Amino acid sequence: MRGVQDGSKGESHAIDIAMAFLHLLASQISLRLVNFGLNLLIARHLSPEAYGLSTVRFHLLITTIMMLSREGLRKGCQRFKSDKVQQRGISHVDPWRVLSVAGLVVPIGILVAVCVCTAAVWLHSPAADAIPAYEQAVVIHGVAAVVELLGEPFYILATVELQFRLRVVMDTLPLTVKALVTLACVAGWAGPTLASLPPALIFSIAQLSLAVASCLGYWIAGTRMLRTWSREAGMEGHVLKGTGSSSRQDDLAGREKDGDGEFGSSEALIGERGSAGDLRG
Repeated sequence: MRGVQDGSKGESHAIDIAMAFLHLLASQISLRLVNFGLNLLIARHLSPEAYGLSTVRFHLLITTIMMLSREGLRKGCQRFKSDKVQQRGISHVDPWRVLSVAGLVVPIGILVAVCVCTAAVWLHSPAADAIPAYEQAVVIHGVAAVVELLGEPFYILATVELQFRLRVVMDTLPLTVKALVTLACVAGWAGPTLASLPPALIFSIAQLSLAVASCLGYWIAGTRMLRTWSREAGMEGHVLKGTGSSSRQDDLAGREKDGDGEFGSSEALIGERGSAGDLRG
C-alpha cells in the first residue's frame, strides 16, 4: 500500500515538473516575441550607432560581469539538490545552507563589477570618446549589475527548489520593464527631460530599472519562501514533539499496567499459598 502511495506521489511530482517546464518554455517564447516588438519600436527612434551601443557594447559589459560573478555559484549550488530532506511529505532543501553559499555572489560581484567597469573606462576604444556620457553610463551599468546580483541568492534558492513559476514571472517582468522604460524615454513619453538625455544614459537608466525590478521581485518571493519553510518546520517540530510526548505517555501507561498485573499476580499467588496452608492445618 505504501509503495502504491509513493508511486502516485512520484508520478504527480513528475507531472508538476513537466507542467512547470512547459510554462517556462511558453513564457520564454512569449517574452522573446514581446521584447522583439518593443525593440523594433525602440529602434525606430534611434540611430543605428545609438542602438548598437545598447545591444553590443553595454550588453557585453553586463554579460561579462554577470557571467564572472554568478555562473560558478549557480552550478555549484545545484549539488544541494542531493541534500533534500522530507518535510510534511515534501522534499525540501535547508534554505539557510543554500543562502550561506549563494550569498558569496554579492562580494564577488562587487569586485568583478569594479574591475570590469574600470577596464571599460580606461581601455575603451577611441570611438567611445565620441559617445556622450559614456563613462557615466559604464558606472551606472556597473551599479545596476551589483543591484541585480543582490537578488541572485534567492534566484539560486528558487532554482534548487524547482520553483519554475517564480522564474516564469521573474524572467518576464524585469526585461519588460527595461524595454518599456527605454521606449518611454526615447519616444518622449516620460517627459522632455528624459527624452533629451544622451542614449547612453537612457540605456543605463533602463538597465538600472531592470536590476531594481529583478532584485525586488526575488527578495519578495524569497522572504515568502523562507516564511513558508519556517512555518512548516515549526509545525513539523510541534508534531514530532507531540508524538514523542504521546509515546512517552503510552510507555508509562504500559509500565503501570504491567506493574498492576505483576502486583495482582503476586497477591493471587500469596492467597493461593495461604489457602493451601489452611488446608494442611
